[in-house]
Amino acid sequence: MPRGTKNKEFRAVGKEWNRLNQVTGRNNISFADTQQLDGSGRLRVSTPLVLHAQKFEYSKDSHDVSEKLTGTAVSTHLPNESCVLMSVPNIGDEVIRQSREWYYYQPLNAQEIAATCIFGEHENGILKEHGYCSGSDGLLFRQYNGEYWIVLISSVGGDVPPVQAIPQSEWNIDRFQLNNKDKEFNPSGKMIDFSKFNITHLDVIWLGGDRSRVAFKYDGILYDAHEFLNAGKWSSPFMQSGSLPVRYRIKNESSLAGGSMKQVCFTVRSEGGNERFGVQHIAKVVNVPNIPAGTLLATPANPPYQPNFASYTPVLIIQANPTYYGLPNRAANKILEFEITVKGNVPALWALLHNPIIQQTPTALTWYRVADETSDIPSDMKWTTSTVAVNPITNPGHVHDFGTAASDVKGSVTGAGEINTRLIINRYTFDHTDDAKSDWYVLAIAGDGGVIQSVTAVLKWAELY
Repeated sequence: MPRGTKNKEFRAVGKEWNRLNQVTGRNNISFADTQQLDGSGRLRVSTPLVLHAQKFEYSKDSHDVSEKLTGTAVSTHLPNESCVLMSVPNIGDEVIRQSREWYYYQPLNAQEIAATCIFGEHENGILKEHGYCSGSDGLLFRQYNGEYWIVLISSVGGDVPPVQAIPQSEWNIDRFQLNNKDKEFNPSGKMIDFSKFNITHLDVIWLGGDRSRVAFKYDGILYDAHEFLNAGKWSSPFMQSGSLPVRYRIKNESSLAGGSMKQVCFTVRSEGGNERFGVQHIAKVVNVPNIPAGTLLATPANPPYQPNFASYTPVLIIQANPTYYGLPNRAANKILEFEITVKGNVPALWALLHNPIIQQTPTALTWYRVADETSDIPSDMKWTTSTVAVNPITNPGHVHDFGTAASDVKGSVTGAGEINTRLIINRYTFDHTDDAKSDWYVLAIAGDGGVIQSVTAVLKWAELY
């Protein structure tokens, strides 16, 4: 080859590359449509935002996961396996374990869910499933009567089917079945035993009409199984919302022998970045008078010198409303900070309590809307106040934070700054109308050695719809 010929060839290729860039406005690089791309067709990166990660190493974790048992159904924590055994011994029994939070979906971002479970061997008459879904909308993986199904459910109506249940023999990417006649539907060459431990990977792009995929992780590699393509297919959005919980369910429909499955762990992530600032709101009470002195638990006590929260006044209580714009309230409300102004001659003892038990139930209290739907920036929350004489705290629940605040005759201000925790205030995940089972948050105050003349208190939070 004459000298300089190769360099000339490289320069020619470079010129053609530049010409294509000028014509197309981009480098014209594309990637195969595999799990290397997220649900929006973007190359996956390693920094998605984790919305929640759940495991069961120490308990069934009722703080983050709600449970509904029907009949004689039981669930048991297995510490040696860090999982929850869900059992339905008799016909009609059912166990549903569902995240308390409905995870905020940001349009165009892929909601990525990895959920692990052990279905166990097929048991006729036993329905087992898990996925990113409620009882009416979502994407899930199911074992039932000797078959595995990938299922999309929708409450939208119209021409959108309420249930699209696709058996393994009809998955449109990979069926993980070694069948010589169907090699095109087993591109991975893998045969997965779904009765054993498996990692189900779902990514959901809602936007009303985008695609949803189900894949399985096998030996460290993600393999697509089936996708639902919704663009241009329906005259309505394919499901009601992209903000959904993670749900595990087993039901005994007809088995005299009973059945079980194991819930292991799950993670929910948002791909492509996620702005989770939310809309900030506050609740405030001004000059609440005559706050009684706090006391210690009766002595001798072990450990000693512990506060008696029954002597604290629930000055400010907040809870999410059952509905928001007339619809079930599924918003996530993150507590941000609080502030109190104490007037008097004694300091204040304050406590932030998550889901305490107080003498009056939530339904017995008089609630006030923070900002209703007629305001410029409505709120999904409500607030109230009470007194220790009428409404003592019988159990503090989760003592989120605790401290003291100075006081003087003019009023001394104590601000806690940002509350650095992943504490979300939700409605009851199974029934939005149930006040008693929905989260609530209490700012309780007592005098340190005497009666406080008055207190002004503020709670701040961010709402994600």
